[in-house]
Amino acid sequence: MKLKSLHIYGFGRFENRIIDFESEDIQVILGENESGKSTLMAFVEYMLFGFPKKSEKRLRYEPKTTQAYGGRLKIETERNGMLTIERTGGASGTVQLFKEDGSTDDEQLLNQVLAEVNHMTFRNIFCFNLDGLQKVNEIKSDQLGEYLFNAGLTGAQQLNTISDRLQEEQNKLFKPNGKNPLLNQKLDKLVELERQVKQWSNKLDEYTEQKATLDQRKEELSQLEHERLSWQTEALKQQHFLSIHPLLEKKRTIETQLDELPKATHFPEEGLERFKMAKERMLELEGELHHLEDLIRQTEQTKDELDLDTERLEQASELNELERSYHLFKDRQSDYDKLNEQISHLESEIVEEKEAIGTGWTEDQVLSANTDLVSKQQLMTILKKLDRLESEQKRLDHDLEHSRIQLEENEDKLARLKSRMLEKNKVEEYKARLKRLSDHSPSQIKEQISRLKQMQKSDSPYPIPRMMIWMLIGIGIILSAFWIINGDIITGLIIGIALSGTGVILNSRGNGTDRKFIEKEIEQLERQLSNQNYDENEKEKLEKLLMEQQQYTVQEAHLEEQTIDLDKQYQRVARLYDQWELDDNQVRDELHTWRQTFNMPEHVPNDMMLELFDRIDRLKRRIMELEKLKSRRVQFQNEMDRFISKLQRLSQNTISDRHHLDREMNRLVSELKQELEKQEQLMQMEKEQEDLLKRMEGIQKKATQYENEMNKLFATAEVNDEETFWSKGKANEKYNHLMEQLQLVNAQLEHTTSVEIVDELMDKRQTFEQTKERLTELNNHLAQADGRIDALRDECATLQANITHLEEDGSYSNQLHALEMAKSEFNEQAKQWAIYRTAQHALNVAKQNYQAERQPRVIRRAENYLDKLTEGRYTRLIAPKGEESFLIERNDSILFKPEELSRATMEQLYLALRFALAGEYESNGAFPLIMDDILVNFDQKRRLLASELIQTIAKERQVLYFTCHETTAEPLSTQTIRLPSPNTMQPQTF
Repeated sequence: MKLKSLHIYGFGRFENRIIDFESEDIQVILGENESGKSTLMAFVEYMLFGFPKKSEKRLRYEPKTTQAYGGRLKIETERNGMLTIERTGGASGTVQLFKEDGSTDDEQLLNQVLAEVNHMTFRNIFCFNLDGLQKVNEIKSDQLGEYLFNAGLTGAQQLNTISDRLQEEQNKLFKPNGKNPLLNQKLDKLVELERQVKQWSNKLDEYTEQKATLDQRKEELSQLEHERLSWQTEALKQQHFLSIHPLLEKKRTIETQLDELPKATHFPEEGLERFKMAKERMLELEGELHHLEDLIRQTEQTKDELDLDTERLEQASELNELERSYHLFKDRQSDYDKLNEQISHLESEIVEEKEAIGTGWTEDQVLSANTDLVSKQQLMTILKKLDRLESEQKRLDHDLEHSRIQLEENEDKLARLKSRMLEKNKVEEYKARLKRLSDHSPSQIKEQISRLKQMQKSDSPYPIPRMMIWMLIGIGIILSAFWIINGDIITGLIIGIALSGTGVILNSRGNGTDRKFIEKEIEQLERQLSNQNYDENEKEKLEKLLMEQQQYTVQEAHLEEQTIDLDKQYQRVARLYDQWELDDNQVRDELHTWRQTFNMPEHVPNDMMLELFDRIDRLKRRIMELEKLKSRRVQFQNEMDRFISKLQRLSQNTISDRHHLDREMNRLVSELKQELEKQEQLMQMEKEQEDLLKRMEGIQKKATQYENEMNKLFATAEVNDEETFWSKGKANEKYNHLMEQLQLVNAQLEHTTSVEIVDELMDKRQTFEQTKERLTELNNHLAQADGRIDALRDECATLQANITHLEEDGSYSNQLHALEMAKSEFNEQAKQWAIYRTAQHALNVAKQNYQAERQPRVIRRAENYLDKLTEGRYTRLIAPKGEESFLIERNDSILFKPEELSRATMEQLYLALRFALAGEYESNGAFPLIMDDILVNFDQKRRLLASELIQTIAKERQVLYFTCHETTAEPLSTQTIRLPSPNTMQPQTF
């Protein structure tokens, strides 16, 4: 299989790229780093074997700048001829095959072409790069032989990696002398469970006895704890009696004092405080009333002194509005002055613009001119067309002259060639003479003698079929005619005479010619050879002359074809020139129409029209702007006149200038402000006077309320004067104080104990000493109980621990169940270990089969390659049976391990193994070898040796070599495809 070309729709950084592989043997693809070499290698792989799915870890190379994803790959196969593979849309997209006859087929045909090769096989055997060489130097010395062994066996390390993974999984499950593996741990657990099952039956009697003792001690402990609780409750009660005894004594004392007081009469609550506060407030309100009366008299006096100008106050709204308009008036004055300046400046610019465009334009013409963007765009389009047509005219002039010169030169060559050619009858005469010389040449006669002698020696009893004889004669005639037509007359005559003569001789032999006839023929030919006077120089001259005439004939046909093509090219350029003239006339008509529409004079040059258009447009805008400014100036003047008229009416004075206007405006505003301040002051005084009257009324109401409050207190206390009220109040305070103390004591007792206990103690009259004696007795009982309870609890805890220990060991049935479960788990893990073990065994068998079938052929081929790469220094590879490594024999019969070789020699060995593996791989046709800069680490001598070996391999299969080094590309091939720079992103065809 050979790669012919590829077309990338969108893949990685490539978009719409076409690459034709020009060479049949070695095709070098040269490009800088990141120019897309790896992308092209991936594209070839994906076109053959499909895009990776999104779940795979392989890079998908989805394009960033286009929606198109995929492309075409054209390949040449032995069985199916030329095929084109088209894949689009990624892993879930479509794939289609196109045959040479234009018909299509599906992916089934592609699978037949690829046979057993998948993308992993293709990548590991037929596609390799610098990574493998670098790993040779990175790998440990004890693993290097195994690495090279796998490189020669499968092209990759997958088998070894899988084997290591299977061994790792086995080691996780079981090791003969291990402790951490899962099966080792479960086996230890099985042994322990069997021991526990045997010991369990001996513990049953002990467990029953301790269980009964524990129940007895728990019952005794429960009874004792119940007695202790009753003693503790009574002790707490006696302790409580001791703590509240002082409160009870205080309660009895307060109740005795209350019994000694006379019976309390009715008195207002907090009566003394309330009376005292009311008395004080009455005195404060009387003083405040006198102060308010003085303030009211002062306010009336101030109001009489104010004098308001009512006429000016009536004009307040007009003056306020005039003041607000005053600032606008000042702005209008400033705007008016600026507007006059703008108008003056704009009039000057208009005069200058009119002078610039010429006197032929009036303001009406300027204003009526259509200067919108559409007109300008039309003008720019027409001018661009003219520029383009001018450039096109220059190009057509050059092309027309160039075509004419080429046509004349070709016609001169044809005439000179015809002058050197002979006439046809002369050529035929020379061919006949050459044929006569060739038929009687010594070499031809010797060849016939040799064939007759061979026939004479033959003892075959079988006759030669007549059909075969005539086929031999026919093939001789056809081949002779073919070579003569193609110009090789000598070869054609030799082949024709040899095959036809052989057929004639065989025919004679087939017709029963005997040995005497053959001997007669040989004698006749030998006499003819000895008597012949043959001129070899004349034959060589005729052959040279006829070869020259044949070359002249081919050159004549080629020049005539070129003449026809050049004439067609000249006619095509002439037609383009005619079309240019039509386009030029059309554009100039468009420009003339635009001039008439815009009223543009004809004398204005084309290159000045756009500038003149812009000037007229600016002049038109300035004229229109001037009209707007003048209109605004009139509007400002009217507004200012209205303001001055209103100001004169209110001030009753004539305004003479701006300064006078400012003074009158300030005077009116100042006067109005003074009157408004007076009015505000008068209103404030009236409001203050009203507030003072309201405060006096409120104070009088409050004084009446306080007086009523004091009378109400006298009535509640049932007294008529202040002295009696105070005396009765003091007695009531003492009674309330004792009641508060009694309530406080009762509250403390309620917080400390219950009402029932308080009543019980008040009635019982138990002394403090009696309570202490009973408390001491109860504490002794509790201490004895605590000692016994602790002893029982310790005994119960010991018994419970023993029982728990026995229970944690499990019952006999539980132990048996645990043992069976452990056996089941062990068996499951053992099955898993057996699966890994079987898989590893199958893998080892497969590797041994590879070693037995493929390895000998690979080693023989690799020995040959290594010998060429090292110039005979290393001549033999030895693969010891049962070992995954190589021994390398030097030309002095010394053996080396791979790790004992130099770095460069190891890399040469790796390349020899990879080349040999690809050469011995069996498939439906030789796949191309794809290499990516595998020679970059070699010195100049080793690089040349490797290049020669690659050229030898390329005679058997196609080689694609990717590199970024000119020095590597030159020794391999002169036909180089150069990839664009990484910064070049434009679509490009190679």
